[in-house]
Amino acid sequence: EPVELEDDEWAALAVEAFHARAFAMPVGLSNIDLGSLDGTATISEEAARERMQGLLDKLEGEAD
Repeated sequence: EPVELEDDEWAALAVEAFHARAFAMPVGLSNIDLGSLDGTATISEEAARERMQGLLDKLEGEAD
């Protein structure tokens, strides 16, 4: 069953749809690819590696 929208709700949806189409990057990149362009993916991976190394070092210290 169709949903009844007020004029301002319809206008907001129309603007959002226009914005998504008009300003979308027309490239074949995924969100992961786009996120890596600014280096955040690399920084995140590096931070995860450092946390993992810290856990391994802690476990090694407890085993000694």
